[in-house]
Amino acid sequence: MFKFKFPENTVIDSGDYLVIFCSKQHSTSDEIHTGFSLNNKGEVVILSSPEGEQIEKIEIPSLEEDETYGRFKNNFLKMMPTPGTKNQIWLEPPSFSKDSGFYENEFTLDLSSQEGQGDEDMKIYYTIDGSNPLISNTSKVFKDSIPIYDRTEEPNIYGEYEENEDSPFSITRGVGYKKPNYLLDKAMIVRAVTKNEYGHSKIVEKTYFITINNLAKYKDLTVVSLVTDPENLFDAEKGIYVTGNQFIKWKNSENYNPRKNVWDLNNKCNYFMRGAEWEREGSITIFEKGTILLEQNLGIRIKGSSTRNTPCKSFNLMAKKKYGKSTIKCKLFPNNYDINGELINEYKSFSLRQVNSEGRLRDKFTTDLFHHRNLTTAEMRVSILFINGEYWGMYTINELFTDDYIESHYHIPKKNVGMIKQYTIEEGPGSEYDEFMDFAFKYSNLDLRESGNYLEVFKQVDFISLMEHYAAGIYIGTEDWPGYNFGVWRNFGDKIGGNEYSDGKWRLITYDLDKTLLNSSNDDWAHMHYRSSGTPAKLFISLLKNKHFKRKFVNIFCDYMNGIMSMDKVSKLIEDYRENYTDLLASSAHRWHFYDGSKLEGFAFNKQNYLKALDNHYTYFNERGNKTLQHMIKYLNLTGELCELTLVKKGNGKIQVNSIIPDMKNGSWIGQYMSDYPITLTALADKDSKFLGWTEYIDSKEEIITVSLQKHTLIQANFEIIQK
Repeated sequence: MFKFKFPENTVIDSGDYLVIFCSKQHSTSDEIHTGFSLNNKGEVVILSSPEGEQIEKIEIPSLEEDETYGRFKNNFLKMMPTPGTKNQIWLEPPSFSKDSGFYENEFTLDLSSQEGQGDEDMKIYYTIDGSNPLISNTSKVFKDSIPIYDRTEEPNIYGEYEENEDSPFSITRGVGYKKPNYLLDKAMIVRAVTKNEYGHSKIVEKTYFITINNLAKYKDLTVVSLVTDPENLFDAEKGIYVTGNQFIKWKNSENYNPRKNVWDLNNKCNYFMRGAEWEREGSITIFEKGTILLEQNLGIRIKGSSTRNTPCKSFNLMAKKKYGKSTIKCKLFPNNYDINGELINEYKSFSLRQVNSEGRLRDKFTTDLFHHRNLTTAEMRVSILFINGEYWGMYTINELFTDDYIESHYHIPKKNVGMIKQYTIEEGPGSEYDEFMDFAFKYSNLDLRESGNYLEVFKQVDFISLMEHYAAGIYIGTEDWPGYNFGVWRNFGDKIGGNEYSDGKWRLITYDLDKTLLNSSNDDWAHMHYRSSGTPAKLFISLLKNKHFKRKFVNIFCDYMNGIMSMDKVSKLIEDYRENYTDLLASSAHRWHFYDGSKLEGFAFNKQNYLKALDNHYTYFNERGNKTLQHMIKYLNLTGELCELTLVKKGNGKIQVNSIIPDMKNGSWIGQYMSDYPITLTALADKDSKFLGWTEYIDSKEEIITVSLQKHTLIQANFEIIQK
């Protein structure tokens, strides 16, 4: 008759509390469990007498995580969890007289609370240093107004953390990191909470930049303000940014090995910990040229592998219902389109990836060259990060490769996404990993010149994705690849009509391109060969023995040289980076790479280094095309000649060469292709024109032609305006 009976002789005295766990577990000597659980979507709970007479009936509404339902005075309300103590209600948070933003002048901020929340003794507590106003020793009671000003001249707080092997508050090990010897730029963070004897509100915060002086340089940039309780980052027990007490205990134990590499992922440090247990709540505000793009509470985790030991750490940020919203709805990346050309404006997560050295920015630079091709790459945008109001440096806002990414970009249901990164199953069942690895190993060791074997690989792998991934990696000279930093994904569910990406084939993920563009002379064809013992590189090497695959790949590689990585395109990108990112990177590098001199000297030193690196990029791409083509000819034993192709157009239209559409603003274009591997040309007339035909080397009216080149080949496409 009853779902649960109180144990015999249970007595709750006046003013006492009894905690009963609504769970399916059995009671113990210390805990009383009901044997059933309650649905967070809503339930009805009835308290009855032993005779079955109803004493109280409570209709519990849908509840969020860390939210309870109970009696307050004469009413039942949603409230904060207070097991073993008196009920406390959630109060409405304070209201701010001005929103987060960039302001040209100092001002005074007013805070106000909603009337009628239960007690006239209600007060508003606030801090201006990012700390928790409920517990911080810097917390104040709001009275009249708060002066908002540039806090840069005040002492650093969070920038004081450095490396100290004997401290649980060390933010790195083995790199000799020292805190900055100058004052960091500072925004003003106002965190406020409403409180009385019956409870308190949730803490709310706003970020203010006063641009009278040095902070003016940020108002036209993308700026991220990350605010969280300092304990979430720097506490010895729970702080995710420090080595923590667990490191000190390990160091003082007999199991400690002082010779162990500090970059090993199994070092016992807080910042090497993973999973939901090491996720902390924080709020993020993203400004785009001074305007709020996003303001939301999110979960924060440390991101990366060995880079977790660097003093400047990266973060993953995740939207979850328990933090307020289950998605991030904003145009986080202004040029991020799905396969149907629709702008993606909803995300589940993203990352903040630190950029404190020239190499770290190469990831975005190289990805910018071939983004939106047949490669699965992450959209990125440069930003400046402030943590609890203090300047933290240059970061890229990055998409994360998850099942949500595949669903939003390719419209594959996330439940059907299989994804492997670096020999680890990231999404989907473990059988996906086994199936791919077994398949790749099997066919890597078979003769793929044999048509039956070749066809089986074709059924399993998207060849264009595979070819472009390796063309890109070889051309930019990715040093920690292909044995490292590889990923694949596929749809293992039913095929979706009209969606070519649902065909069940594995596609490559291209990411983490920091170690690129270092030496244009490197024979990365040969390097790839001796790095190819793993999967899927060995499969690619085996496929190159098939003449059909080799022919297609050689043409795609030439497309990269002639179009994707053309000097015209590269030069424009280099100058864009020179103009927009040089000062940002120099400041970030100085922030994190201790320089025993003035701030100005350190900035100048790092700026010069980056300008030199950009000059080296010019040299790299100027030389890379011819050198890597010669490597290709040698490595693949190509017997044809490298021929120069000149295209000319007359009228309004474009010409597609294999997979690229060259820029022909001046009416002509020159590229290089192999004589024994025919190329495909496609005439693309503008809307106001029609295609008349090809002339010079070939005479044809067909819009699509296949051409075998001679030493110097000139082909002209002729278009004519349609007469209305």
